[in-house]
Amino acid sequence: MNFDPKAFLHQVANNPNFAEQLRALLSIGAPAPATSVTPAKELMDIDTITLLQATLFDNGPDGVRAKYQPRYKVTLEIWTEPAELIRLSEWQWKRSVTLINYDNILSRIETLRNRGTINADYFDLLQTVWRTADSNQWFGLIGDKGDQSPGGKKGTTYYHGQFILVDMEDGVPNSGCLVQGTDANQFNPLGFAPWSLKDMKGNLLKGKARYQSRLDLCHYNMNWGTK
Repeated sequence: MNFDPKAFLHQVANNPNFAEQLRALLSIGAPAPATSVTPAKELMDIDTITLLQATLFDNGPDGVRAKYQPRYKVTLEIWTEPAELIRLSEWQWKRSVTLINYDNILSRIETLRNRGTINADYFDLLQTVWRTADSNQWFGLIGDKGDQSPGGKKGTTYYHGQFILVDMEDGVPNSGCLVQGTDANQFNPLGFAPWSLKDMKGNLLKGKARYQSRLDLCHYNMNWGTK
């Protein structure tokens, strides 16, 4: 499918009925429970997601945050079980993803390609999205840090075609998108918005957690989805 990130994120941010429409589009009913208690490494098929929570962390500007610490990170928590089986403490997938701004993402992925960390297809996919993005959009590549044990694989393993986009102005997120892609012409996006300063219980987020977006695709709880 053709994927225009600007148009897609704009649609998500300005459509209060997005979750309902997406639920109808995906026709999500009650998928089978996860068969393993070990959280998956790579992202599961987006179409199996029933509940999603994205939390934006702001570590502060230069001179405030620790050396080499990124300004923004997003922690994604995902459930794939039907509403009646969901336990919030037992998510099926969770990752914290560093956000890279529009101005820096191209040089970053060029470096990763040149090192062989991502392949040419993944580079082309990201570059295609970058070309149609704008300066408000931040990219987060999904992966896992290497094994620090003796003889373990070092560096970061990035999972092919799996990334997030966050449309953000002056540290305030407007919308987000979780993307799976196989190449520059095949994308499967899942949008989430709006973002809230509060958790599902109505309490203000604490510490470096600034905003949270929650997407309910299975009628889990009327207070879950952000409004």
